[in-house]
Amino acid sequence: MRCFLPDLYKALAAQLILLHHFTWYGPLADKAAESSPRLAELIAWLAQHGRYAVAVFLVVGGFLAARSVPPGSVVSLPRMMTLIAARYFRLVLPFAVALSLTLLCFAVLRAEWPHEALGDPPRWSQILLHILLLHEILDVESLTVGAWYVAIDFQLFALFVLLVWLTRRTRRVAALFLPIILMAALSLFFFNRNPRWDSTPFYFFGAYGLGLISGWVSAPNGQRRWFWGLVALSLLAWILDPRPRLAIALFVAITLVYALHPMPASAITRIVEYLGRTAYALFLVHFPVLMVTSAFIERMFPPTPIHALIGLLLAWGASMVAADLFHRRLEKPWRDFRLPRLDSAGQVGRRIEVGEG
Repeated sequence: MRCFLPDLYKALAAQLILLHHFTWYGPLADKAAESSPRLAELIAWLAQHGRYAVAVFLVVGGFLAARSVPPGSVVSLPRMMTLIAARYFRLVLPFAVALSLTLLCFAVLRAEWPHEALGDPPRWSQILLHILLLHEILDVESLTVGAWYVAIDFQLFALFVLLVWLTRRTRRVAALFLPIILMAALSLFFFNRNPRWDSTPFYFFGAYGLGLISGWVSAPNGQRRWFWGLVALSLLAWILDPRPRLAIALFVAITLVYALHPMPASAITRIVEYLGRTAYALFLVHFPVLMVTSAFIERMFPPTPIHALIGLLLAWGASMVAADLFHRRLEKPWRDFRLPRLDSAGQVGRRIEVGEG
């Protein structure tokens, strides 16, 4: 039975990111805001604060990563490489397909509906760096919104597995938890306070580390004193430099530790589980859907606030349908794929899942 809370957080965060992008890109939101002062306030709030949902993704991502590599796992060098490769393919195959669809849509739209959000025609080197998830580190212009997060998610997971691998020769609890806590503390007190690091995983490891530790200690008999030690460090970092994302990350991590339990099957839990499962697909496909819908509304209807509002609702509904199709036809079959796991001698052992983010 899946746990309700991670799915709920993923579902809410995905919807907030979608609405944030809907208010930030394209002409529809600005026009729709003219229909009502309250709607204008809501759109302004989403444009300014909707991006904070990224903190939820970071904590939940760390939580799920930790539960897939529990403390005490034997992570040899071949095992580490297999885990990282599995995570890469889990993220990149759907991302590559979504990016291809996005670039195709933008190529068609540029001819009839030039808009700054479509960007310039891409270079092959630019596309390759996106597929390799190196575009942020090398400061290459993004080809679609959210591409930076896919890269950061992979880099954070790779850094986490590397830290676990470094403790492979010990079973002492302190040796397992301390590298994660120390890296999270470095992020909270230094990297996350310096914008020059915001294209690297070190900038985001504070929130991700909270998710990792919460995932490790949420099991029965978990060593929760380590979690509260990181919480205390996070609170001190927040006092020194108040950051909304850090406050959100703390709330999500604490609730994952103390309010995590399976929910009896019901219509609500099935809906939340479905929205949680399709959150990554929605994250990938909503931007091209928004751009296509914006172009259609602007070309076919008068530029009125009501038509713009209808366009936003249409884009939201079309994004949900596209995410469902994308998840069922591509993401889920690939998620169910298994990669062979290599044991410490390099032999093929039992098979491991590509994993769920």
